Amino acid sequence: MHYGLLLSNSKLGLELQSGAFCISFETICNSISKKYNSVGPKMIETLQWESLKKDLLAVFNNSKLTKEAKQFGINKINNLNQPTNKDKLTLPFKEVGYKLNLSEIKVINDRNLFLHGNLNVKDSENEIDKLFYTSIMLHRLCCTLILKMCAFDGHIINNIILYSPNTNVDTNEWGFKKI
Repeated sequence: MHYGLLLSNSKLGLELQSGAFCISFETICNSISKKYNSVGPKMIETLQWESLKKDLLAVFNNSKLTKEAKQFGINKINNLNQPTNKDKLTLPFKEVGYKLNLSEIKVINDRNLFLHGNLNVKDSENEIDKLFYTSIMLHRLCCTLILKMCAFDGHIINNIILYSPNTNVDTNEWGFKKI
């Protein structure tokens, strides 16, 4: 796995940390999925999808679009029934035996929005606080996966609580997190 990237992310400025942790997180998740040969669920059952895909491909193949436009549409159709990003990024936690809580799932969902240019800041939230919280949470998720891959079963320091005065996030978590 790519632990060096995770370690070097903490040295980056806050405006870069969240993005770098997003990359580290996805890299670690992909490595675990490969190790366990796991693939997230498809949205449409395979037999139904094959029938539907055949009909959709026929629309492009029989159209008067340019060759490039047809190929573009065909490529999109061929990738339509892939697992969602959320599924791809939560599956590794199931593989290592860790149950995500609601705030962790929310950060995984926010990560996808963040990578597409939306910080998902609510009216009562400060952008810097949100960036800092997201960075801390993504770091925790990365470390949780790495430690669980090493068969760790115990408590870690919960930086969410340690830095809570700087994130302005209310939480009912404790200073140590059982993983």
